[in-house]
Amino acid sequence: MVLMAKRQRAENVEREEKAKKYFTKVGMNEDDDQQMEKCSIRGLYRSLQGVFQKVTWRKLVCNNKGRPKWIFILRLAIQQRLATKDWLARWGVDIDQTCSLCNKENETVQHIFFKCEITGKIWNGLLRWQGIQSSHNNRQDVITWMVKATKGKSSRAASRMTLAAAVYHCWQERNFVIFQKKRRTTTSLIKHIIQEVHIRAARFPYLDKVMTTLNWYPEIS
Repeated sequence: MVLMAKRQRAENVEREEKAKKYFTKVGMNEDDDQQMEKCSIRGLYRSLQGVFQKVTWRKLVCNNKGRPKWIFILRLAIQQRLATKDWLARWGVDIDQTCSLCNKENETVQHIFFKCEITGKIWNGLLRWQGIQSSHNNRQDVITWMVKATKGKSSRAASRMTLAAAVYHCWQERNFVIFQKKRRTTTSLIKHIIQEVHIRAARFPYLDKVMTTLNWYPEIS
């Protein structure tokens, strides 16, 4: 019994020390603790978190109902952390930096997703499918525009999902061309992306109405 009591006292002291450390981190002392009428765990957690500037693209990632692997690649693309050829070259890899999709310009995140003529056809088809018109071709402009245009729980949620799916499949197509020497037509890619979006959207009943209006394929010129 004595040993148990000593152990309990030691655990209580340890917990008190930890609590003091956390209160000190948020700028509080023992007097503040004693005068506190109500303790908010949420308030303490946010104080420990600190204040950081919110990134403009958070709604595209955090509120996205797309498949996890789509969102993962979307996040890497937005942060420019995908292993594109220019990125590999900066790390000292001896590699031909020409884009494998169009074979015209060097492969960068900006190029492969927004300037390549192959992925450009895919974007144009998907935007036309959703009834959206955008003339932006700069990465930051596209992200800013999408943040403003994707508010809401139905058609805008579908737009966020389509964005993630398109980025993922464009990156996958690039990998197919490089590593498997396979190439699909833009028409087949657009149809595949639309099918994938429909399959994913079926998991969320509130998207049924908007997806019914998108039950068609756009004509690709």
